[in-house]
Amino acid sequence: MRAGAAESEFYETLPNGTRPPVVSGLTDGETAFAGAARQSPGALSGRVVFACAGHGWTWGGSTWTTQRGVGREMNEDYGNLDQMNFFIPYAFNAGATVVGLRPIGHQANEVVLDNTAGFLARGGNLFFSGSHVADVLCGSAADPDLRTLFHAVPAEAPGDSARFLSFVPAKGSIFERNQPGWLGDATDQSYFVNATSRFLPDGAGARVALVCLDAAGGSAAVQYDGSAGGGNVVCFGFPFESMSSAKARARYVAGVLKFFGHPRKAGG
Repeated sequence: MRAGAAESEFYETLPNGTRPPVVSGLTDGETAFAGAARQSPGALSGRVVFACAGHGWTWGGSTWTTQRGVGREMNEDYGNLDQMNFFIPYAFNAGATVVGLRPIGHQANEVVLDNTAGFLARGGNLFFSGSHVADVLCGSAADPDLRTLFHAVPAEAPGDSARFLSFVPAKGSIFERNQPGWLGDATDQSYFVNATSRFLPDGAGARVALVCLDAAGGSAAVQYDGSAGGGNVVCFGFPFESMSSAKARARYVAGVLKFFGHPRKAGG
């Protein structure tokens, strides 16, 4: 969807075909704490809540576009923002420290923060996972800074993704003592997204952390030990939350924390 498209595409309709009334100003949740001198304690006090609204408006060089079109009279990009405008105030009102990874409400001042490279250069550690991580490393348009950041190069062509279910920790990796794992729902014997999911370690100090158990080759994760400069890095080529069970995720994240110098019991 592009800015300037037919106005009707930007509105949902009620079951009777009419448009809902226009709503402006603060939401009920925002109104509840507008002007408050300090945050009230609540059931979520002491908790940190990270909230990401997902897809949204993207600058294409000459025009703004949404990342999703209209489907069933809805647009996902707008719905994500609507949900965050309610959810974040609710969590804040319950005492949580809320980290919104996308702006909420009407932002009059834009501040873009992107200093991951500087953070790593000063010895900070990075754990990253996602279904499109390796995809952004592919092709001539790939950002060389990202390859340096992740210490990895793709093991597949752009957009390719072989179906794979299982992986095993690489010998000598930070996960060496962990049990093998699998992704997604084991009943369908597959995990698939239309994006590159495999990569290979790149440069000194980088090595394979998880090996895919099929004939396609490549690794499901790489690790970097900081020996060539900067902090430690662990990068998964699949969404960490798609790992088979909470128990498995706890054991693997414990390995990451230990690698970063923060030992913690699995499940703790």
